[in-house]
Amino acid sequence: MYGCSRHTVRQALNKLKEQGLISSHAGIGTLVRGLPDSPKFLNEISTVAELLQFASSTRMHVVSRRKLVTDEAHATLLHCYPGEKWNLISYLRKVPADRLPMGFCMVYIREEYAAAVAGIKTVEGSISALLEKHTGVRINEIQQEITASHLPAPIAESVLAKPGQAALKITRHFLDVDGKMIQVSIGYYPCDRYRHVSQFKARKPGVSIA
Repeated sequence: MYGCSRHTVRQALNKLKEQGLISSHAGIGTLVRGLPDSPKFLNEISTVAELLQFASSTRMHVVSRRKLVTDEAHATLLHCYPGEKWNLISYLRKVPADRLPMGFCMVYIREEYAAAVAGIKTVEGSISALLEKHTGVRINEIQQEITASHLPAPIAESVLAKPGQAALKITRHFLDVDGKMIQVSIGYYPCDRYRHVSQFKARKPGVSIA
């Protein structure tokens, strides 16, 4: 009817499944589903540039900030020494026009760079970009870890979700050209509001990916 190959139709159906608009059932077929009650942000990132593009498509609304001196636990998290001075900024990440926050994030910034974000209530783009712009530091590497978690009660309350709800916990470490830790961010994203998608391809046709 539409002059499309089966491969094209299959890809289109897979995209609709990823968005939660249709579902397939053995013996029944493909069913159209309603839109989910809460937003689900689809995130496909494979480069630093795409990570920064993701940040620019959301807004970060600061809810608290404080200074801290690292103890042993902080030193392990921040890959630094105990006794160092850092700033901690907590914020809600939102997609413009969406009613519910997409997630809750905590950003640790070394004291010497914290002036770049002092007094800012809403961040459009990435905090690391602000640090680069106002301090001259250059982010050379971002290490990311994604783990399954649940929402602690205070965070769940902030994002209008149920305490203990399944969530993605995303931890990112930002290093400069000398390998020094500049910034660390920890984000909690309720499972029904965010999805992270990666795509892997073999370098040569016929080469399997373990």
